[in-house]
Amino acid sequence: MRDSIILEINGVFVGTVISSGNPRQKRFYAVHESVHALHNHVFSDRDDIRRLIIGHFHHSAPRIAQPA
Repeated sequence: MRDSIILEINGVFVGTVISSGNPRQKRFYAVHESVHALHNHVFSDRDDIRRLIIGHFHHSAPRIAQPA
């Protein structure tokens, strides 16, 4: 079985990072709609994956209006 890491952002499960055939490459398996554009992307650094996914998640998250 390949190694995998569960990714959650603010308690929301967004996907998993799975080791590819090459130990230096990681593949992202997206399950949350906000990061689906990154599904199956291959990365060499887990921290790069995390930063990119967090950026996508926060960018596409619905904004709640703050009372004036």
